[in-house]
Amino acid sequence: MIMTVLPVPPVTMRPSIVLETGERAEDDLTHKLVDIVRTNQRLKEDITTGAPQVIVDDIYNLLQYHVFTYFNNTLPNVPKAQHRSGKPLKSLVERFSGKEGIIRRYLLGKRINYSSRAVISPDTKIKPNEVGIPLYVAKTLTVPERFTEWNIEKMREYILNGPEKYPGANYVISPDGRKRVITEENKETIASMIAPGWIVERHLMDGDIVLLLRYPCLRSYQ
Repeated sequence: MIMTVLPVPPVTMRPSIVLETGERAEDDLTHKLVDIVRTNQRLKEDITTGAPQVIVDDIYNLLQYHVFTYFNNTLPNVPKAQHRSGKPLKSLVERFSGKEGIIRRYLLGKRINYSSRAVISPDTKIKPNEVGIPLYVAKTLTVPERFTEWNIEKMREYILNGPEKYPGANYVISPDGRKRVITEENKETIASMIAPGWIVERHLMDGDIVLLLRYPCLRSYQ
C-alpha cells in the first residue's frame, strides 16, 4: 500500500487552456506536479551536497505537503494549496468525489432515449392505478403500434395529426426497418403509402401501460 512511484495522469486529465488574453494556463494538477518535481529535485541536491539536517527536514516536509495537497487539498489542519489569486487548487480527490465528480457525473450518469422526468403531484380525477402524464411528455414519448387491417383509420388519423396535434404520431417504421420522421410536409404522403406491417410511433394515450420510477423512494421503514 506504499507508493514508491508517483503516477502522473495523462494530459487529457489535466488539459491546458488558453485565456482571453491569449496566455496559456496549465491545469491545477500540472501545477502541483511541477511543485513536487522541483521540491524533490531540491531535496536530492541538498542531500547530495550535505546541507544541514534542519534544511533537509524542511524540504522533506514541504515535499510531503505538495504530495498531500496533490491528492487531497481538503485535508483538515493542513493549509490549502492556492493560486496567486488565492483560489484553492482542485486536487484528485475533489475531482472524483461528490455529485459533480467524475464518477457520479460521468461514469454513473445515464443518458437514455425514450425516458423523461417530471414533477409529481396528486390528482383526484384519476384512479389509484393511474398516473397523469404532462401533455408535452405524452407527445414526446412515443408508443410503437403495428399497422393492421383493424386499425387502419385510427393509425392514419394519428399520422395526419402529425407530431404537434394530439393525439398524433412522430415516426413511422417500414418493414425493412427504415425510420421516417413525420412532418407537416410529408404526413399526407406517409398516410397514403403505409400498409399492414408498418409500425407507427404514436403519442402516449389513456390506457397505455408505462414503466415509472418514483425516486427517491418514499417507502416507510418501520
